[in-house]
Amino acid sequence: MKSYTDLEQSKKLAEILPADSADMYWRNGVSDKYIQCFTPYIGIDHIDYDYDVPCWSLAALLEYLLVNFHQYPINNDGHWELYDKIGIATNNDLVDACYEMILKLHEQGLI
Repeated sequence: MKSYTDLEQSKKLAEILPADSADMYWRNGVSDKYIQCFTPYIGIDHIDYDYDVPCWSLAALLEYLLVNFHQYPINNDGHWELYDKIGIATNNDLVDACYEMILKLHEQGLI
């Protein structure tokens, strides 16, 4: 199970979610190779938005969905599911299911 969003997911979520909902970040190293930073994201002092990418842990994604949309995941025979009026997001990995639901919510103009 993944613990946080991968780089591509993080880049997409950075376009959708408030930066302060992220609790980690990908540090841009030499030659645009990103390094996962497990140091919690705390305010603007720890991230350079011109080079670094906010990253969301599973806990941060769940908190965002629970607080803002009252969604909680259900494990259905090894598949994680999130339900909303707009439909369902399902995946073997809970981080990926949360990511998919956030994209669906964004597509509907709810985020």
